[in-house]
Amino acid sequence: RYSDSLFSLTTFITAMGSTPSVEARPDVAAGKVRICIAGFKKSPNVAQAVDLAKLIKSKHNDQYELWFWFAFKAYQTKFLPALKAEPNWDESTFAKPAGGGCTNFKDHTKAPIVWLEYPGGKKEYIGGRDFFCEWAGKKYASDAEIVKLAGGEKPLKNPGPGLRAFNFDNKSGLRP
Repeated sequence: RYSDSLFSLTTFITAMGSTPSVEARPDVAAGKVRICIAGFKKSPNVAQAVDLAKLIKSKHNDQYELWFWFAFKAYQTKFLPALKAEPNWDESTFAKPAGGGCTNFKDHTKAPIVWLEYPGGKKEYIGGRDFFCEWAGKKYASDAEIVKLAGGEKPLKNPGPGLRAFNFDNKSGLRP
């Protein structure tokens, strides 16, 4: 089941093996923030970001909804250029400090890319897995479970292949 993610036209098209468009995302529900993650189907960085997003949503279901998009080549060749061309980005979030994998929205080519969407269409770039872990660790610093999954004191450290990176459904890109 896809109960903890948005089952949308995007999920259906991805399951059929096509490349969904960026525009296929539905509007964000009133009063919620959507955590969006896109990237490669089999990646320890993507897996950690997805696990962290799911944990945050499970603990704060009234505040968040999730949206995921996974592919291989189409992620860099089709998805990222289309996403970057979308309107309503908060450009003040584009630059990140040195030390992470992708330090600028416009140059982001690695997986995953994580961003937040708000009702009304505003989008906020978070970064890659590293900056998402840092964001979550700071926002939920009093939650030991979130901080631990986010990497604790070293959120910018790569999780490596030991993190359940190969448990994706190859057709939908979603985990069972």
